[in-house]
Formats: sequence, C-alpha cells, structure tokens
Amino acid sequence: MLNCLKVLASTLGGVFTGSLALVADGLDSLGNVISSFSTALFVKKALKPPDEDHPYGHVRSETLSAIITFSYLVSIMVILLHTLMERLGSSGGDLHREKRPSLRGNFHTF
Repeated sequence: MLNCLKVLASTLGGVFTGSLALVADGLDSLGNVISSFSTALFVKKALKPPDEDHPYGHVRSETLSAIITFSYLVSIMVILLHTLMERLGSSGGDLHREKRPSLRGNFHTF
C-alpha cells in the first residue's frame, strides 16, 4: 500500500516539475507493485497439484510472472529513453523542460 503512495507521489511530482528522474522512479515503483502482485498470483497458481491437463503441475506459471515484469520494465525503459532523446534533441542538450512561470513574482503587496 505504501508503495502505491510512492508511485503516485513520485510520478505526479515528476510530471508537475518536469523531472524525468522522478517519473522514472515512480514508474520503477509501479513495476515493483506489478511484480509483487503478479508473483503472488502466479505462485499461488504454481502451487496447484498436477491435473489431467497439466500432468507435471503448474510450476511454469511462475515464469509467466517474470515475463510480465520483464516486459513492463523494458517498455518503460524504451519510453524513458525516447523521452530523453526528444528532450536532448529539442533543447540543444538541456535536459530540463522549460521552466514554468513562478507565482512568486506575480503577487503584489498592498
């Protein structure tokens, strides 16, 4: 549950500040959540005894959990690398998104 809060905080913080590192951290944490749930689900299935359709048992279903986690992490890596390359190409080497206007200078004291 705390990991889900970390996913939200890191990802939203990264989106609002333009920090690719925070977004990557949030998505990595999401990968941990997905991995935990899929592992729990598929290990439970792997513990089933052999049946007529699966005479050697369901042990291979654990491998499916690893494939799901691996696929998620590789897809996130590709997306983050693509975003990084876009930022490098469009900003002349500056990795930070354009600065958002600050509210500090917009308030006047009476």
